[in-house]
Amino acid sequence: LLFLKAELSYGTPEFLSLVGSAIARTLAYSTVAAFVLSFRRLYDRTLASARQDQMTGVLNKSAFGQEATFLLSKGRASGTTMLLAVLDLDGFKQLNDARGHAAGDAVLRDFSVNLMGEIRRSDRIGRIGGDEFGLALQVGSEREARQLARDLHARVSEALATTGRPVTFSMGALIVPPHMASAFEPLMEEADQLLYAAKRQGRNRLVIYDPVVHGDTVTIGRVA
Repeated sequence: LLFLKAELSYGTPEFLSLVGSAIARTLAYSTVAAFVLSFRRLYDRTLASARQDQMTGVLNKSAFGQEATFLLSKGRASGTTMLLAVLDLDGFKQLNDARGHAAGDAVLRDFSVNLMGEIRRSDRIGRIGGDEFGLALQVGSEREARQLARDLHARVSEALATTGRPVTFSMGALIVPPHMASAFEPLMEEADQLLYAAKRQGRNRLVIYDPVVHGDTVTIGRVA
């Protein structure tokens, strides 16, 4: 209509001239719009690729840190409890040495797929090391956080067992109540220490720390 208005404001042009002018302008604007959309899609793909771990498809370390920091800030503002966890595969180096890097890469991909299948779209997972992963999960309460950590470790462990590969995983889980004012990095360091505690106690273990319940630490799992 704007095309027609511009033409009609200077008299009464011929019909064919009016249609031709409108078509030419429409094509010109459409071409520009197509170029803009094409560049936008390329930008979005490049941005997603820069934030994604190419091996596993989850967030890379930098992107995970940014997303988890945002979730922690959002949780404090809304009074939401968070669960931060660090996960590490047991026996991964031995598998790589015995069966080669292709087998190790397959385990990393399978592990990532299983993890992504167990979390919600609002949660975040990232690869923060060679065979180490980070999780940032929103939960309703400390009790729910404990149960979620247990269920997650149990279900992913069962999925790993079906692959026939001699690999399990250990997990350090930190419950973060909304009033805890620590930044992301110190909290992740604490979750990492919980992971090391699980490793020291044997493979295929989960250690949960709840600062609200008198600093309660719970170890779950068995030596595989």
